[in-house]
Amino acid sequence: MENQPPAPNEGRFRQLLAEAGKQRGRFDRRLERIAGQKFLSRDELPEHLLIGLSYLASIQHRAILLLLSDGLTSYAAEIQSRGLLEFLAHVAFVLGKETDAPVGTARQRAICLSLARAREEYQTMRSAEDLGKVEAGTAAGALERVDLYNGLHRREGCPWGSRPWACVVAGKPCKHRSQWPCRDGQNPRPRTMVKYTLELLSDRIAAPWLVDLYVTSSLLAHQGLLDRIVQPVDGIDTPSAATYRHRATVLSAALSAYGQGLGWILEHYSSTAAHELSNEWGVIYDLPDYAAAASGEWDSPATRS
Repeated sequence: MENQPPAPNEGRFRQLLAEAGKQRGRFDRRLERIAGQKFLSRDELPEHLLIGLSYLASIQHRAILLLLSDGLTSYAAEIQSRGLLEFLAHVAFVLGKETDAPVGTARQRAICLSLARAREEYQTMRSAEDLGKVEAGTAAGALERVDLYNGLHRREGCPWGSRPWACVVAGKPCKHRSQWPCRDGQNPRPRTMVKYTLELLSDRIAAPWLVDLYVTSSLLAHQGLLDRIVQPVDGIDTPSAATYRHRATVLSAALSAYGQGLGWILEHYSSTAAHELSNEWGVIYDLPDYAAAASGEWDSPATRS
C-alpha cells in the first residue's frame, strides 16, 4: 500500500489544506493584534481562559490539517476534531452565546470552568504520580491552580446556586443546571456540558452538524464504523483511504468550529475585528477545488482513473 502512486487530485487537495492553514494563521494574527502579547495572570478571567483555549485550538487545527493530508490518517482527523468542538462549546458557555439568558457573569462562568479543568488536571497528575509515570511533585503545580480557582470561586460566588434559574427551555431550567462544570468536585468533568451546549448552538447558528460530528468523533463510535474504513479490494478486506468528500467535510467542520469560536473571542475585544474575520471566513469555500472535493466529484470513477 505504501508504494501506491498518489491519487490524481491529491496534490490539489493538499493545496486546499495549505490555504486552510494560511487562513487559520490570519485568524490567529488578528487575535494577537487585538488581545496584545501581554502576560495574563490566571485570575484575569475570562481573558486568560479564552486566550489559552484559543492556543490549544490552533494547535488542534494544525494537527487536523496534517492528518487530512493523507487519505488513511484522515479518519483520525475526525476524532481530533472533537477537541475543536469542545473549544467552541467552552467559549460559547463562558461568553453566553448558546442562550439568550446565560446564568451568571462571563467571569463567574470562566472561574467555574477553570476550576473544573484544574481539578481534573490535578486528579490526572496524582494518578500519574502514583503509577510512576511522571516525576514526584508534578501534581503540586496543579494543586496550586485548584487552590487559586477555589479562592476566586468563593469570592466571586458560583452562579449554579442562582434562583430562579435564568436559562429556561420549554418552561424548565436548562440542562446546564445539572451539568454545571464545577458542580461535582469529586468527579470533575469540564466536558460534561459540551454536548448540550452544542445542541443549543446547532439551533442558534443553524449548524446541525455540530452534534452529529461530536457523536461520530467519539473514539468509541469511530471504532464501531469499521465498515467505512475497511473495504474489499480484490476480494481482500483492507483499509481504504477516506474519500475526498469526507476529507473536505472534516476540513470544513474544523474551519467552521475554529473560526466561530475565535470570532466570539475577538468580539469580546472588538466587534470590528470580529466583523473583519467573518468577511474572510468563507474564502476557501469559494475555491473551485473545494467545491469539487466536497461535492464528491473527485471521488467519481472517471476522476479517479
